[in-house]
Amino acid sequence: MTTAKPRENTPRRDSDRFLNPIRVLVFWRKNGPERFEADICDISIGGCFINTRENAADGENITLEVPTLVPDEVMEFSGTVVPQGRTLYGFGVRFGELNESQRSLISKLIDRAEKQPDRRT
Repeated sequence: MTTAKPRENTPRRDSDRFLNPIRVLVFWRKNGPERFEADICDISIGGCFINTRENAADGENITLEVPTLVPDEVMEFSGTVVPQGRTLYGFGVRFGELNESQRSLISKLIDRAEKQPDRRT
């Protein structure tokens, strides 16, 4: 019988994550034009978890279309699917390099959700 080694005290994420339930309706796509609906369930500058019934493979590159706070306007985020095991529906996404506008939108979404944590953003 082998004994599991204790996990090193190394952080898994490069940035803090908003842990309260944030619900933002987004669309995502793989390499083609087909779009899938999802909810962002938590988010940080480093990435997010999206709740969706569609599958994406670990390591697969995807694009998220996130609504801005301006009606009918979206901002695209590129990311990579990361391994996770907390639910049957959805997956984690690690964002690629973000520009200042993308960082600002994430901060605004988090601020808005903190003020209304039980409402869909």
